[in-house]
Amino acid sequence: MINNNFLEISNDGNTLVKCDKSIAGNLVLPNGLTKIGPIAFSGCSQLTSIVIPNTVTEIGSYAFEKCTGIVSINIPDSVLRIGESAFKGCSSLISINIPKTVTTICKFSFKDCKHLESVVIPSGITKIEEGAFMGCSNLTEIVIPSSTKEIGVFAFCGCNKLSKIHLQYGIIKLSEGLFKDCSNIETLFIPNSVQSIDAFAFECCANLKTLEIPNSVSSVGEGVFFFCKELTSITIPSSVREIGDFAFKGCRNLRIIHLKHQSPNNVLKPRLGIVRSKIKLYVPPESIERYEEHPYYGIFSKIISDE
Repeated sequence: MINNNFLEISNDGNTLVKCDKSIAGNLVLPNGLTKIGPIAFSGCSQLTSIVIPNTVTEIGSYAFEKCTGIVSINIPDSVLRIGESAFKGCSSLISINIPKTVTTICKFSFKDCKHLESVVIPSGITKIEEGAFMGCSNLTEIVIPSSTKEIGVFAFCGCNKLSKIHLQYGIIKLSEGLFKDCSNIETLFIPNSVQSIDAFAFECCANLKTLEIPNSVSSVGEGVFFFCKELTSITIPSSVREIGDFAFKGCRNLRIIHLKHQSPNNVLKPRLGIVRSKIKLYVPPESIERYEEHPYYGIFSKIISDE
């Protein structure tokens, strides 16, 4: 090992292996490094800023975990991979750039970065993994590019100031718990590339008021809108064949459902948690009589032509 004051660098000069936890203030890393190793700066709580040279291609797992003093960091375009939990628990981090050269945001990369206000996800990102931004409670807006096809479970769970979400055509599903406890979301446009909305995706989105499910979606999972207390209306397209149990449990203000199915079926069913006697059901004009005569649907407060 080469000992460069507070830094331990591999003998070939390529990998930063470890940093002394007592390091404080600003740090400029030496040119020639190609990798910041796993847990290299983990727990360096007095480090406030760091300059990464444009020779670095990889930031290892947990590399900056719990560097609670870092406010901002610039990642050069030379970086191809940012490892799992790389910036997890960087609770003072306000902003960060993700270079266009990175294709995957690994799981828990920015978990519990509680002061992170903004992040730009570049157009080259194809996958955002599990819990990547979980607990980023100051994040207010996120733009998901069209290159992103997959977002992992709980990726934005607990982002309770998140109010603006821009999902582009290309994403295939909204994963389990994706926006759970995002209590500032009032509405959300879901692109018609989405085929499924998985369990508890919007659980406890306490201010979600209205949502239109696109006609690309075939399944809606268990507890999807669990305790979305301000949800007042929802549109369910004819493409939806299944809605999981307790999908609307705790949606005490749900008053309008637009159901696009031509004939009554079991898409809406017992165990969804809806109070039919309080809800107006809008159905295709030619289907009103069939719905009124149906033993389940006939109990809705009103059945109205959806013209």
